[in-house]
Amino acid sequence: MFAQPSGAKSSAQSTPYKKQYIQPEQEETICEDESQINNILKALKQQYLLMDNTLNEKEEEKSQILEDVQILNQRLQQLNKSIAIKRQKYEKCDRTLKEAESAFATIADSTKSLLQIVKSNIGDMSKKQKI
Repeated sequence: MFAQPSGAKSSAQSTPYKKQYIQPEQEETICEDESQINNILKALKQQYLLMDNTLNEKEEEKSQILEDVQILNQRLQQLNKSIAIKRQKYEKCDRTLKEAESAFATIADSTKSLLQIVKSNIGDMSKKQKI
């Protein structure tokens, strides 16, 4: 079947093959070792699966949080726009109110002055009529 390397003796020419036998206690030790190895491999596989599940859960949680952050950022942008518009309206209303109050104060002063002038003129007219 296999080619013999040059210079190698054929099995008929070499020393006869000695078959090694495993002693029963060695066989038992090997079986125990194999069993321990299998148990360790099963435990490692369980840990691996647990870590894989945990990792997948954390990745899903991260994905959900990123989606929530994106939604919150969009909402924040909408609120900022709304606040800017409302602030402009507020400032315009504030200016209008201040102008109206100023105009009202001017009108009130003018009315007071007019009233004093009218009263004075009426008083003067009353005096002239009595004379």
